[in-house]
Amino acid sequence: MDLELRIDGDTARIKLPPTMAIAEAVGLKTSLQEVVDARPRTVVADLDAVMAVDTAALQVLTAFGAAMRRDGVSLQWDNLSVPMYMAACHLNLEEHLQL
Repeated sequence: MDLELRIDGDTARIKLPPTMAIAEAVGLKTSLQEVVDARPRTVVADLDAVMAVDTAALQVLTAFGAAMRRDGVSLQWDNLSVPMYMAACHLNLEEHLQL
């Protein structure tokens, strides 16, 4: 999983990889758990590179977003790619992800 993670004080910045499929879902979940464990106040997720995403990865991202909101963390999805948006809309997850 080529997820880039940088933590600056209370802000975690992540850049999601170009491909997120079922084969990478466990790695994605593990990488996002590092963000949860860091307990940031703000998470900025860059979605610009995402060219392919499947249901398993969207499920992981949806659970991550719910966990962040539950913990009072501000989650920002930046640079939303068209493939990411289309995949979320196809599954009616854009509201759950708060895109």
